[in-house]
Amino acid sequence: MIHANDGRRAAALEVGREAEAAFAAAGETLALAGVRSSLSWVLRERDDDTDSVRRSVELAQQAVTGLDPQRYPYQTASSLHDLVGARIAAKDWQGARRDAAAAERLLRALDLPAPLAYIRRLQGEIELRDGKPALALRYLQEAHRALAEARIDQLVVATATMEAEALVGLHRPEQALRVLADAAPLRERLALPKTDVPYFRVAMEARAAVQDAAGTAAASRAYADALQRRLRDENHRLATELQERYAIAQKEAENQLLRGQQEVQRMRMLALVSLLALAGLVLAGLGVHLVRQRRLRARLKRLAEVDELTGLPNRRAILETLNDAAARRRGGRAIAMLDIDHFKRVNDRYGHAAGDAALVTFAQACSRALREGDVMGRLGGEEFLLVLQRARAAELLPLFERMRGVLQASPVAGMPEQERLSFSMGAVDLPAEADTEAALRAADEALYRAKAGGRDRMELGAAAG
Repeated sequence: MIHANDGRRAAALEVGREAEAAFAAAGETLALAGVRSSLSWVLRERDDDTDSVRRSVELAQQAVTGLDPQRYPYQTASSLHDLVGARIAAKDWQGARRDAAAAERLLRALDLPAPLAYIRRLQGEIELRDGKPALALRYLQEAHRALAEARIDQLVVATATMEAEALVGLHRPEQALRVLADAAPLRERLALPKTDVPYFRVAMEARAAVQDAAGTAAASRAYADALQRRLRDENHRLATELQERYAIAQKEAENQLLRGQQEVQRMRMLALVSLLALAGLVLAGLGVHLVRQRRLRARLKRLAEVDELTGLPNRRAILETLNDAAARRRGGRAIAMLDIDHFKRVNDRYGHAAGDAALVTFAQACSRALREGDVMGRLGGEEFLLVLQRARAAELLPLFERMRGVLQASPVAGMPEQERLSFSMGAVDLPAEADTEAALRAADEALYRAKAGGRDRMELGAAAG
């Protein structure tokens, strides 16, 4: 999942297939279902590739078939959720309805309203795409309310957009515009092409339906801008995937060269031909991109600045923030490493959908507790980094307690209502012109002491030189 979120689809598939084989050999039922669901999600991201979508459905079906719903009801419902998503990508409306209904029955028996909202949203999408806006609207309105209560902001915007699309289909554009207006603050804060493109497309259709020429033109411009941003991101992911394929092919070629001395020369020639051909493919792909997107030439090698799941700065962006802070000729600054306690247990007990919801809840809760000028980003997995511009490490205990209090008041979709997240933190001062690698090591060592000391606490480390 980390590779997939970073745009490294080929690497994600390779690691996922290795994990699938290992878990299958070990007879790890839950882990095997989880990795198959994750592989299905990675494959269906390429919804323009028929083979990828077909394989996505097969993997998701295998994940469901391998689970006993009586023994693992929540995990089965989570895998059914992924199977429904794959069937929607394959436009298998009948199969999607059947699997969504099965997931709904399991979740109602477990009395879990937040995960049920995920299924209701998918049921609304099924009916909307199958041309049944009235039925879709009923599902989407129910999902919208539950997701808003759970504060799953990205899904709130996506669900509101589909709700407005259903209202336009029912010839109620004024009501559609009100739904879009209510979701506008969340959309503006997220500013994600994945949600912006459908949002402005529906806004454009609704404005046109009420004959608002100026509003239609404004929505059209915003729609075009969102499409351009999504194209830029897709081009970046394409370039990353081509580079990953190149690296994987190179590694495989090197392994082949080691398999037999008698065929060394022949294998070298084959590897050389393969590398040259793949390099030509990479160059051709990049060449097409450069011709069509000359203005984006300088940005192809840059990673996206926002973590798609949490909305926080991603690893590259937060490390750039750290480097900028370290280069300034003044003290009075600090950094802190944060790690969600027992995160693996959340995934194992409640499924990866709850794990994703836990990451989102943690990011939103901590962000609400920060002060102006403080920056928090996701390093990867359940690990985060804080860069504080106007505080020493010894002054961070009140901030830690404030973040801890907000997190304790924040329920996580997919987890029992009484269960809350906790986290550990290691903080160090950041002197003027500090060595950032040394600072990160010092903060990581302090974090390790916090976790070794019982978790749900903060430890101070020595200032980095």
